[in-house]
Amino acid sequence: MKTLNLILTFVLLSVSVYSQTPQWRNLQNSPFFPNDRMEDVYFLNENTGWSVLYNIGKVLKRQMAETIGILFFTLPGGSFRSIGF
Repeated sequence: MKTLNLILTFVLLSVSVYSQTPQWRNLQNSPFFPNDRMEDVYFLNENTGWSVLYNIGKVLKRQMAETIGILFFTLPGGSFRSIGF
């Protein structure tokens, strides 16, 4: 039993010693909005997706072949929390 506890303690300590520091980073070709966040994403099918931006009240539509979403709707001074069809 002591051996098992010792091994378990060693394993748990070694995991925390070798773990990486978490950090956020932008993916290449991803839409980046520095002052906002993408609140919700909804896919109609395998090629078409919709997303809403929280603080700036925008709805984006994206086709699979497009690298950047198309601005579909803007509500000045508004905000969106979710999207669905």
